[in-house]
Amino acid sequence: METVNITQNVITQTAIEPLEETVEVTEFNPETMESVIETVRNPAIVRDEQEREVATAVVDATQLSFAPDPKEGVMYIYPSVLLHYAQSNASGKERTVTSWDMLVR
Repeated sequence: METVNITQNVITQTAIEPLEETVEVTEFNPETMESVIETVRNPAIVRDEQEREVATAVVDATQLSFAPDPKEGVMYIYPSVLLHYAQSNASGKERTVTSWDMLVR
């Protein structure tokens, strides 16, 4: 059996350069007529963390599973991110379960 060398060079490049954790802010005091330079956390990072906190709260409050009580003639449509499955058929009657992906625009 012959072996073939299939090594490959992969180059990765950061699409967005990382932000500096801190920035220098110059504040002017009109009473003393002096400028003071302060080092503070980067406002863009602070804003991003606040937005992530809000998004996390929404995700944490979202129902994660869906288990309807099946009824004849009823179609259930729900997002695929919910944990879902077809329960065992204990009725002894024939049952059809159909699933598909749908894109709503």
